[in-house]
This record gives sequence, C-alpha cells and structure tokens, in this order.
Amino acid sequence: MRHIFIIIFGYFLKILTSVIANCQTDCPVVCHCTEDKFQHCTVTCTDKNLTQIPSYFPENTISLDLSRNHIKRIPPDIIKHLNLLEVLKVDDNLLEYLLPNIFQGLWSLRELSLEYNRLAINYSSFPINLFRNLTEVKILKLRGNTVYGNTNFIDRTISHLTALEDLYISGGPFFMFGAGYKNLTKLKYINFASKRSNSVIRYITKDAFKNVPRITHLNLDYCHLDRFNAYTLSFFEHLHLLRISFNKQKLLKEIPRSLRHLKLPSEFQTLYFSNIKLNVGTGIVITERFTKSLQKTGLKKIVLNSNHIEILSWNSIPSLPSTLEYAYLRNNKFTYGEYIFQIKFLSNIKLIDISMTLSYRELPFIRSKLFIRDVTYSFTIPKTLKTLLLQGCQHKLPIPPLHIRDANAIRLINATNNLFCPWSGPVRGLEQLQILDLSHNQCNNISNEFFTFFTGLRLLNIENNAIGISGQVAEEGFSRTFLNLTNLKELYLSNNHIQYLSNNSLLQLKSLRILDLRNNLLESFDVKISHMLNLSYLDLSRNILQELSENTFNAIEKISEYHKLTVNIQNNKLKCGCAQIRFLTWLHKVRNSAHLKIMYSKCTYRNGTVWKLKGNQLVRIVSFLNHTCSALIGIIIAISFDIWLVFPVPGLQTHTLESGRYFVESKWCMFEYNLAKMEYIHTERNIVIIVVLEQVPHRQLPLPLLEQIKNQSYIEFPKENAIAQEMFWKNLKHSIQLKD
Repeated sequence: MRHIFIIIFGYFLKILTSVIANCQTDCPVVCHCTEDKFQHCTVTCTDKNLTQIPSYFPENTISLDLSRNHIKRIPPDIIKHLNLLEVLKVDDNLLEYLLPNIFQGLWSLRELSLEYNRLAINYSSFPINLFRNLTEVKILKLRGNTVYGNTNFIDRTISHLTALEDLYISGGPFFMFGAGYKNLTKLKYINFASKRSNSVIRYITKDAFKNVPRITHLNLDYCHLDRFNAYTLSFFEHLHLLRISFNKQKLLKEIPRSLRHLKLPSEFQTLYFSNIKLNVGTGIVITERFTKSLQKTGLKKIVLNSNHIEILSWNSIPSLPSTLEYAYLRNNKFTYGEYIFQIKFLSNIKLIDISMTLSYRELPFIRSKLFIRDVTYSFTIPKTLKTLLLQGCQHKLPIPPLHIRDANAIRLINATNNLFCPWSGPVRGLEQLQILDLSHNQCNNISNEFFTFFTGLRLLNIENNAIGISGQVAEEGFSRTFLNLTNLKELYLSNNHIQYLSNNSLLQLKSLRILDLRNNLLESFDVKISHMLNLSYLDLSRNILQELSENTFNAIEKISEYHKLTVNIQNNKLKCGCAQIRFLTWLHKVRNSAHLKIMYSKCTYRNGTVWKLKGNQLVRIVSFLNHTCSALIGIIIAISFDIWLVFPVPGLQTHTLESGRYFVESKWCMFEYNLAKMEYIHTERNIVIIVVLEQVPHRQLPLPLLEQIKNQSYIEFPKENAIAQEMFWKNLKHSIQLKD
C-alpha cells in the first residue's frame, strides 16, 4: 500500500512541477534550454568554460548536460530539487571527488555520466552511500577516470544501483568485480572500450567476472590485452557477444581456449576480433584449432576485419560452427589456396564480406597458363548464401565462362572497385541474383553473352567502366547486351564512354524504373522507351545531346500519364534553332506538368549565343522561333505570320524569304534578312530568294531589301490563278536548285 502511495505521489508531483516551472524564465544565462510538448525542459551548458555549476535550474528539467567545462566540484544541494531529472552528464571536467549527498532527491535519474574527469575509482572519490537513493539508474558511465591495480570497482558504492543495466568503466591490471555486484541482477552490459581512455588491462584473471555472471555483452576493445585466463569466461551464464578488437596477437590462442569453458556455449552468438596488433611483420594464419574452439558455440556472426590474415588453413572452414550466418573478413591479405573450395561447407551462411582484401596470388584456375577462354569453369557456393561483398579488392581478373552451383539463395553481389575485365561469360547459375554491382572496374571489354543468365536481376550497376569502347558490342549499340534482363528495375550506365545506343537496345526492359546514362558521349537518344511504363527517372545529363527526338519526348509524355517522371537533360549541348523547334515547343508545353519534370538549363543559338531556359525565357525563345522558322527541308507552310525564313538543314543550303506589307515595317524584317545574309557570307554563295505576296511601295522597304530586289529581282506569288500558282512552285523549285 505504501509503495502504491509513493508512485501516485510521485506522479502528481511530476504534473504539479511541470505546471509551475518555467523552462525559459528559470534557464541559467550561460545555458541553452528547450521545452518539449510535455513541458519537459532540456538544459545544455556544454563548452562554456564554466568553473562552477550554475546556482539554479528549472524544476521541470529532465536532462542536464554540463560536459566539457572546468568544473572541479558539485556543491551539495545544488541539484537536489530536480526531482524529474532523468539524464545527468558531467563529462570532461575536473572533478576530483564527490560528496555523499550530492545526488539526493534525484529519484527519477536513469542515466549518470561522469566520464573523463580526475576521479579515482575508489571510496575516497565515490563514498559508499553516494548512490543510495538512485534506484532508477540504468546507465552508469565512469570511463576515463583513474583505476588502480587490484580494484574491485567500488562494489559497495555501486551495489545500491539495483536497476543498473549498462556499466561503462575503465579497466586496470588484475581487476575483479567485487561481491557487491551480486546485487546487480539486471546488469547485462559492461564496456571497457574507449579510444581515449586509459584502460590498460593486459591480463584478465580467472575470477575477474565471478560476481557478474549475468553479463550478456562484454566489450574489451582497446584494452592492450595480450593474456586471457582459460577460465575467465567460465562464470558467464548467458554471454551472447564479445568484442575484443584492437588488442594483441597472443589473444588468437587465448580467446578460443576460454570460449570452450562457457557455461552455455550455445548462447554465444557474436565475436568481434578485429585490428589485431601483430608481434612481428608476418601475416596471420587462421588455424583449424582456432575454428574448432568455436564449434560448440551458437556463433552466428564473426568479425575478423583488418587482421593481416593471409590464409585459412585446410579444414579451418568446415570446422566453423554450423550456426554461422555472417562472416566479415574485410581488409586482410588473403593468399588464395585450396581452402576457397571449402566455402561450400558453411551450411547456414548468409553473408560473406571479403572486401578490400589484397591478394598477391591469382586464383588457381585463372593463371595465365591454365586459363582457357572457351572452357566453362565451375564453382560451388553455400546453398544459403544471400550476400557476397567483394568491394575494393583490386582483383585483376577476367570473368570467364562460369557455372556457379547451388546459388539458389544468392541475391546480392557487390564487386565494385576491382579490376575485373574482360566480362566474357556467360555466367550460369545466378538466375536468382537481384543486385549486381560491377561499377568502377575499368572494364572496356564486355560480351553480348555476359548477362544472358542474369534473368532475375532487379538492379545492375556498371557505371564508371569503359564499355562504350568495347568493340563490336558498342558499335552495335548494345542491341543484344541486355536482352534477357526483363525484370530489371534500375540500370546505372554513367561514365562509360557510351556514344551510341541502338533503338532496340533497351527493348526488353519493360520493368525499368531508373535509367542512368549520365556522363557519356551520346549525341542523340533515339531509344525505344515507350514500353517502360514504370519509368520514374531518366538521367541523360552531361552528354552532348542537341535535343530529344520526337519519338523520345512523345514516349516520355505518355509514360508520365501513368505516374510522376523526372528527366534530367542538364549540361548537354542543347540547340535552339529551327531544327529543334518541335522539341523546344514540347518543353514549353510540359513545363507546368504535375506529373512530368524536365530538368534543363540552357541552349545555344546558331550564332553561338547561349540562352538560359529559365522562367519566361523558354516562352520567348519558342515564340521567336515560331516567328522565324516557317519550314524545314525547303517546304513552305502557311502560318499566321507575314514572313518566314528557312534555316539550312542537311541537303538544303538555300534560304527563302517571303515579304508581306506588315512585316517590312517590323524590326523582324531586317533581323531575319541579316541572318540570311550571314549565311551568304559564311558559305560565299548567294542564297537569298525573295517571295512577294503583294505589292509593297518601295518607300516602305528597308534600303538593303530594296537593293536586293532591284539587283536580283524576286518571285511573285499568284493568289487567284491555280495554273499560275503551279508555275510559281516550279519556278521556286528551279530557283532553289540553281542556288544549290
């Protein structure tokens, strides 16, 4: 009954305090205070060069951070009124001792951090009754303080923290957790690791953890360890995870021996044993003895990164526990041996990571004397393997015809940043593979057959290679390269020197959502994409495109009717001339579309002028070109303007200028006339033909145009006589032929 009363009283006290307190008004001047929607106050006073703690804090404070100052002591009663305080941090200060009653009244405290001070882990700095009232504390951090030899880690002081779950503390030589730790039945995690702490343990005795048998996670990274008693771990009843990285090489023998004596080895699941400091310059051999010591455990994950491992001895792989699912061996120096053919014995493995492993020996079957291009090589992988990571190994190997056996579970292979080339293939057995990354391999040789059996691919990344110069395959525009990738959703081909894609090169990619062709050498993009009804992003930026073909932009607009689509054509060499008028008109048409976003920035006019396609500028450009350009390939089209100018197109070098009464009075007249004359100057051929719709008084004609009419005459257009009109067209045709 009394316990219920205390809970109810505490609850109403919390409500009352939050109503009365004012986070902003009561906030110390040197601190920063924020209040959440529940009227809880967070006070931050870090990095203020404080030599003493401010005299008052808002009563509704739930978090107080005084880290990175010059505070030497915590005065009594200065924070006792903070009944709602849940987190208190006084890290990186100059504390040398703590008074017995300074935490009195902090009933709600859940995390206390006093790391990196000048405290000694003894009863002078930590009085026995210091934590008597802190029955809710779950996390205690004391790393970076002074630990003397033969310490019991102030067990009589810490024994009051009956709710403690996580303890962060620096180690020392010949330590042992004292008998007071038996009271901490909820303590599961002990962390000695810190790159900046002074944990110099070197040797762990047999009874070091005798009084903390319920620990499930133990972190001994950065402890300068080189010796480990065989029975050190024997008191742990439920150890799940051990981290022992950044220590000495001798532990390779010590740890396996100690793991054999776990009370319940089947509950041990994770071992981090990376960055071992070598005694000598030679590499490390993982022996069968090492892996056998793990055999009775329930090991699921092993991390052996950056250990200078050169070889796995014969039978070391089959001796690993059958429960192993994740193996990380990044940044080692493997010398290939026959052990690689024993990988298939890892019966439950899901992930293997051997990224950044530098090998100085080639695979046996790819040595120059043994490798035969027309032979299909076979390799068996574990049936359960889902992910294979091979990034950054700098392997200089071809990919010959291969048959990967038992690969039904494989879903991802990442082999980026290698030197795999050529990609000959075909590679059989990877029909279930969904993600393949061969980017950054500098490969300039790919066969049409290489991807034949990758039928399950969802994502293919081969950017940053040079497949655009891979001989006949590139010359054919990759028309047969991607034929079988019918399930592909994402294709990344950027930075590949691609100059040409055939119209049907992507014909089978009906499921494609992302197509990335950035940073290539495409002068045109006339590829059939109308069947890609799921396409949401097309990146053609940083090529040398002058425009998009009519088939392409019609297909883009059709796709956008189904869902949102973004097309990036920035940083190309877009033109804005008569030949591009349909494309530019289309850009203007879709500029405000809710489902279609076209990314572009500028285009270049025929005289070299660069026009930015921002705001209303595109509207002006389209209007100008509509006014200026009347026909393509020499065909005169009736439009609403009085005059038009036919710009040069392939196969036609004559400009036709038709004059009307209203046009000759406008500024456009001389502008367009001068454009035509510029062509004459550049080509050194008289290419201007004047067509008159009606008689215009000479006084209304600009002098240069009048001179042109007087010197070279003109063609009159008969408006009513059909026979005369037919003759007109013949004469115009004849005049154009003469000019050409």
